[in-house]
Order: sequence, then C-alpha cells, then structure tokens
Amino acid sequence: MVLMSQEQFIKAIGSICGDIPFLVDAAQTMGHFPIDVQEMNIDLLAFPGHKGLLGPLGIGGLILKPGVENILSPTRTGGTGSESEHPVQPTTMPDKYEVGSHNMI
Repeated sequence: MVLMSQEQFIKAIGSICGDIPFLVDAAQTMGHFPIDVQEMNIDLLAFPGHKGLLGPLGIGGLILKPGVENILSPTRTGGTGSESEHPVQPTTMPDKYEVGSHNMI
C-alpha cells in the first residue's frame, strides 16, 4: 500500500477475503496518509516506526482486528518480556506478543 490511489484496490481485496485474514504492509504509507482499517477491511496492519512515523530503528507496530489474536501463534516466546520470570509466554494481550529483546552489552 504505497499510494492512496491504491486505497480502492486494498478495499476490494479486503472485501473478498471473507474469513481469510487480510494483512497489509503499510511500511511506505503509515505516517504519510490516513489508513482506516475498518473501511478498508484490514485484519492486520503492519508498519515500522522508523519511516513515516520518524521513530527509532527497530520498532514497529501490528494493529489487529478484534478476534484475530485468537488465530495467531507466536513463533518465538519467552525472553525478557513483561513476565520473563515465567517459563511460558503470557496469554493476554498485548503481552502475548511482546517477546522482548535479548540483553546486549
């Protein structure tokens, strides 16, 4: 999704996906143009923080339509997240997707 002229294209794809989760990569759009995830039928919207949002490198976001979190399974768990004292990842949002970063010195 690079240009707003593609908004109708994104809406059309989202409307035909039905029960298939629809992920949009908004790396080139976030921070430059408004994105209405409901109007565009987007289930998941991924974006980096360092481009249009002018944030630091290494951060980003994933916006989930309510209910989508129930069909996702993290590929990595544990680490230095919010409950690192436990051997398993939390099951509540947003902690279940916040694995954390490895300690680096």
